[in-house]
Amino acid sequence: VNNNLELDSGLGIIKEFEPFSFQKINSKTNHIKSSYLLQDNKLKFEIGNYDKTKELIIDPELVFSTYSGSISDNWSHSATYDSQGNLFAAGSVFGPNFQTTNGAYQQKSIDNFSALGLETDIIIIKYSSDGKKILYSTFLGGSDSEVPHSLIVNSKDELVIFGTTSSKNFPTSGYDNDFNGGTVLDKAQITSNILYANGSDIFVSVLSIDGSELKGSTYLGGNGNDGLHDFRNLTIQNYGDEFRGEVIVDAKDNIYVASITNSENFPILKSSNKKSSFYDAVVFEFTPYCKELVWSTYLGGNDYDAATGIRITKDNSIYVCGISKSSNLNPNSDAYSRTFGGLTDAFIFKYTNYEVVKKTYLGTEKGDLGLFLDLDKTGNVYIFGLTEGRYPISSNVYNNPKSGQFIHCLNSDLTKSIFSTVIGTGRDYGKVDIVPTAFLVNDCNNIYLAGWGGVVNTKNGYNPHSTTIGLPITKDAYRSKTTGSNYYFAILEAQAKSLLYATYFGSESPPNPDNERGDHLDGGTCRFDKKGTIYHSACICKSEGFLKFPLENSVEPNHNNDNCNMGAFKFELGILKAKFDINSNIGKNPTELCSLTRISLENTSSGASRYQWLINNILISTAKELSYTVVDTGIFEVKLKVFNNLTCNNVDSTFRKFKVVKIDTEVSKDTAVCSGSKIKLFASGGTSYSWSPEKGLSNSQIFNPIATINEDIIYNVQIATAKCIIDKKINIKSITNKPDFIVSSD
Repeated sequence: VNNNLELDSGLGIIKEFEPFSFQKINSKTNHIKSSYLLQDNKLKFEIGNYDKTKELIIDPELVFSTYSGSISDNWSHSATYDSQGNLFAAGSVFGPNFQTTNGAYQQKSIDNFSALGLETDIIIIKYSSDGKKILYSTFLGGSDSEVPHSLIVNSKDELVIFGTTSSKNFPTSGYDNDFNGGTVLDKAQITSNILYANGSDIFVSVLSIDGSELKGSTYLGGNGNDGLHDFRNLTIQNYGDEFRGEVIVDAKDNIYVASITNSENFPILKSSNKKSSFYDAVVFEFTPYCKELVWSTYLGGNDYDAATGIRITKDNSIYVCGISKSSNLNPNSDAYSRTFGGLTDAFIFKYTNYEVVKKTYLGTEKGDLGLFLDLDKTGNVYIFGLTEGRYPISSNVYNNPKSGQFIHCLNSDLTKSIFSTVIGTGRDYGKVDIVPTAFLVNDCNNIYLAGWGGVVNTKNGYNPHSTTIGLPITKDAYRSKTTGSNYYFAILEAQAKSLLYATYFGSESPPNPDNERGDHLDGGTCRFDKKGTIYHSACICKSEGFLKFPLENSVEPNHNNDNCNMGAFKFELGILKAKFDINSNIGKNPTELCSLTRISLENTSSGASRYQWLINNILISTAKELSYTVVDTGIFEVKLKVFNNLTCNNVDSTFRKFKVVKIDTEVSKDTAVCSGSKIKLFASGGTSYSWSPEKGLSNSQIFNPIATINEDIIYNVQIATAKCIIDKKINIKSITNKPDFIVSSD
């Protein structure tokens, strides 16, 4: 009707005005011709020509954020998720006063924490998907220090933990139950001052789904120190990088780890490689519960080498990335880069049937670090790292020239660059901004990255240029301002074509900015799931008693320590979720309504750019929200469908059902009376009544009040039953000049 849409939905007539479509290009709003089209009883939309590169929408949601509540000083290292969206956070604690749950595997620490506060135990907390419950909380450790580096869950949602330990009695029940040892480590730039009194071994452990049982656990190491990166060898030095490395699992729950060793006799299996330098990378595989070592190899050349990231393909090829100072890794003749570039390079190795089949350097003439690795659905390989040099930037990619963070995509054979770019503040070559903590390529090849920067680096002898000030953010950022020492999350469009979303996240600055403690992770990995939700732990420290970290649905809102607490947060970035509520005068989301009840549909969806409302599978509206009066009786299903091309699963829907029943009501008819008259009002059909306004009424809470009329008035009466409330109106006009009552002068 006149280019508008009128639809009899069975709930009443719903009117949609002529659709207005537009795009904003160069700050100008461009109208796009559009109209409704009814064809074969199907409603469609005709859209004119428009720019297919139109803006997409991100609607981030902080699902939850919480403290651990540890009374003892408590740092944060790693986080992951399971198939139910539960979050696992693992950290280290410098004392016994940490709250565990009943039935947990290790409810008390056996460490006496005697070394001037420098010894630690591992603590692990499993949070429910909404963060409102702690599903389990446990210690994991022996009588000396241990630190978790990386977490993953297997197909049974059991937690796999990779880390390092100095305990001769760390709980084990697997391949190697004897601590192998090394040399004492107690320097700030090696282990963040955590004491490894007996040197270090790698450990791998598996916890049951309820945290009550250690399903498997083993040491792995040699006569030197294993698992700890001595990043004093590197030109880019970040706090916590000693605890790098990663654990993953394959489809059969076999466990793979990428790490480092300086042991001459590290256990090697199905490999002829020998240790090549004072530090070599190591890669190894265990059976699902660490009972058997399946494969283990050195990876390295004539100088320092460390493995930091690892992925497994469906056909069990293994990709490993890392950091090298070795000039003789000897990439394949057809490798993307055969030449060692500078002070340090990134590298990627590909193993098939436990043999190296492809390898390449990546880097510039300066220092470069390869820290995270991921694969897309076609097998292309992506690496996220740091650079001090002029990292190559492909054409037609989003980039911030002169920045210190790089992303590079290569084909599966590591012979061809598909694209590469840099992202960051662009202050100058050599100025690295953040410490990477998580990396993902989702199923539609959008690229997710996370990290932190700031004073924890600059004030403690690490990267002097570290900051989050000046990092690119988008106008829909969750947080648009930074102290310089916060977290940073970003999403790049497939093939790095554009910056889809970027935001800061974290603590507010204390009253005296010089006392900033800085958001950070104490080394280790966090993870995005394929939907773009990040699961992150955080070290949150007080500054002279000041603390202001964003909390949401916190199961533990109390920090409880004068120094630091492990925090955990779940943040949905690329999520698309349909949600709505039905609001009525009898409450939210009723299952039964009376005919003629007025309702509103409140849209609480996340990440949507377009909407469709359907009633009994009939499209009735594309507005974000609706309100109307239900008319017909029967069973009705209201469905909301939401859309966003940004997400791989670019449509989501949800529905609610309710029953509409008839209620027989009657009220006085509209009328006109002389001013000053009294009139009896009337309503029926309910068990209680409420009239408004109360002005002129003898009693506003009965079915038949007397009204004194001195002016035009509309009375509203709410007729209530046990199941619904109906609003009716009575219009009464006050007459003061009716001709019948005019007195003539005759």
